[in-house]
Amino acid sequence: KGTQKSIISKIARLENNEFLLAHTNDYVFYDKVVSVEYVGDEPTLDIQVSNTECFQASNLLAHNSRIVSEMLPIFSLGYKPDDKVVMVSYSAASAQDKSFKARDLIESPEYAKVFPNIKIAQNARGLDHWKTTNNGKLSGYLHSTGIEGRLTGYDMHLGIIDDPIKDDAEAGSVTIQDKLWNWYLGTFRSRIETNTRIIIVMTRWHEYDL
Repeated sequence: KGTQKSIISKIARLENNEFLLAHTNDYVFYDKVVSVEYVGDEPTLDIQVSNTECFQASNLLAHNSRIVSEMLPIFSLGYKPDDKVVMVSYSAASAQDKSFKARDLIESPEYAKVFPNIKIAQNARGLDHWKTTNNGKLSGYLHSTGIEGRLTGYDMHLGIIDDPIKDDAEAGSVTIQDKLWNWYLGTFRSRIETNTRIIIVMTRWHEYDL
C-alpha cells in the first residue's frame, strides 16, 4: 500500500539501505493476505504468474523458476527419496544452471534440518546428472538437459520443463514450434512412469506454445 511504501522509503533513506529502497519503486505493490482457504486436492493445469511479476514475503523472493525448478525438485527428493527428476530448458546450459542451484540447496544446512537423511552422492554429482542417497544408500536423481537433449534411460516421476522457448523469435517459428511439440510428445512423454507429475513453466509467447 502507499502508506507502507512511504514508511519503508523513509527508513531506507535514513539507513542508506539500497535493498529496501529498491522495494519502494512504482513496480512494487504491497497487499495483505486476509485469509487462506483450503479447497481440496485436485489436478491442476498450470502455475501462472502474469507478465513478469514475482512474489516476496518476509525477505523471501519467489518467482516461478525458483519455486518449480530449484525448490520443488529438492522437496520431491526429500519427501519421496526414490523419485527420479528430469529437468529440461531451452538449452543444456540453462538446465544445468538450475540443476546446480538445486544441488547446492540440498547441501545447505537448512535442507539438512528438514531432510537430514538425504545427501548428494559423492560419486555422482555432475551438473547435468546427480544422484541422492537416503541413509547412505542410493535413492533418487536429477537429470538436466536441453530441448532435444539425451533422455534415453532417464525415466521420471517428476518432469519439469522450464522455459522451453528462448525468445519471441523462436516462439514465432513454425519449424521450432513443430520440433518442440514432436519432442514433447515423442521423447519427453516416453520417459514418464505411473503417476508422473509434469510441470511446464514458461512465458506465454504464442497460442501454439506447449
